[in-house]
Order: sequence, then structure tokens, then C-alpha cells
Amino acid sequence: MKLNTFLTLLIPTGILFLVACSNDTQMESDSLQEEQPANLQKYIEQGRSISRKMQGILLSNVSSAIQNGGPAHAIAFCNTRAIPLTDSLSELEGVKISRISDKNRNPNNVASSDELELINQFKTNNAKDTVLSWDNNENYVYYSTIKTGMPACMKCHGSVGSDIRPETLNALDSLYPEDKAKNHALGDFRGLWKIEFTQ
Repeated sequence: MKLNTFLTLLIPTGILFLVACSNDTQMESDSLQEEQPANLQKYIEQGRSISRKMQGILLSNVSSAIQNGGPAHAIAFCNTRAIPLTDSLSELEGVKISRISDKNRNPNNVASSDELELINQFKTNNAKDTVLSWDNNENYVYYSTIKTGMPACMKCHGSVGSDIRPETLNALDSLYPEDKAKNHALGDFRGLWKIEFTQ
């Protein structure tokens, strides 16, 4: 999909972390306000709400998996259950929810070339929240950042050898042989929530 109209890039005025790897949510609009369609705020609010719900669902389930069997067990859980959980909320909300990254773990989460440009904008501008349109402003996609927000993230996304235990690394190597999501520091940019709306 070609993303052709950059409607608004929202810059942070504050940060709200969820209980683990997080997306940031408090923003203020830049000078593009006059160019925005009247209903843009609706997509921003819905995108924030849906990304928070999805984040909470995944974090709750991953936390339970860690408690039940440790980080290696949580890796196996994510491998089989993360996308079905995402698809369930997508169906409930009437949108398409996904995660994208330039350092993806799951090959289904690899960013397109257009999205890699957007990811670079997020990193360069420290942006947290974006709405884009395509197809002559008939469809909208909302993006927001995902970061390694708490030490728990490091058990699966931290440094090999110090943060990630050998059994967890074995699980990662087995289930995600092309994994690029290791060796992050706390607070690193991990990727983007992507929520696609159609009118």
C-alpha cells in the first residue's frame, strides 16, 4: 500500500507508559491543523483507544505466560497467540490492527519501504502519534510508537548474554530464526502500532 498523504505528525508533550513495552499517547498537533479533514480527530482518538486496548491485552497475556513458565514460555505463547489475539480485537473494532518494525521479530511484522520511511520520521522527530490517508482521503491509518518501556521487556528484547537467558535465546532462535528484535536498551523504539480504518 502506498501511503501518499501525510496529514499530521503529532509531537509529544508528555509520556504515558503502560505496564511494559509501551506506546506513548499525549500529543499536540503541529501546524498542519488547517489541512486536516474535520473527522481526523475521530481517527486519532479511536486509534489511541484501540492501540491501548491491544497493548493491554497482549501485555496481560504475556505477563501470565511469563508467570506460568518464564520468558521462554512467553516466546512460545507469542508465536502462536499474538496474531490471533490481534485479529480478534480487529474484528471486534472493525479495523485491521498490526505491528510493524524495522527490527521485527515476527516476519509478519516487517515494515514496507514506505513504512520504513515513516519509522525514520518517528525516530528522527521523536514523534509518537500519526494519522495518514491514502486513496484520495477515503481511508485512514493510525500509527503510534511501541517502546521497551519496562525492565520486563529486556527478558526477551534486551542484550544477549546479560538480559536474555540461554533458554529464552534458544526459544527465540528456534521460533524466530530471522529475529532482529534483540539487543534493545530500556526505552528504545521497538516499532509501531498500525490501525487501518476504512470509511
